[in-house]
Amino acid sequence: MMKVALFPLLLDHNYYIMLYFSSFSSKFFLTISFKASGGARNDIRCYVMDRANFINWENSRQAYAIYDSGKVTGVYDTIYLKG
Repeated sequence: MMKVALFPLLLDHNYYIMLYFSSFSSKFFLTISFKASGGARNDIRCYVMDRANFINWENSRQAYAIYDSGKVTGVYDTIYLKG
């Protein structure tokens, strides 16, 4: 099993972190866990996208996400992806 991040990733308001990874397996899954803190309106949103859609999203163009958590204060989820 490959682990992408084993440490807290801290973000300020309206920032994002981009993590690149590849899978050479047809049985690939991604487990996501995050929690927002800091008071009122502390929602966070997590997207999982391929590189082309991320570039479109980053440039405010239409993009499609493999996973979209919606606006939440925390989540623990597993996403199964085709390799």
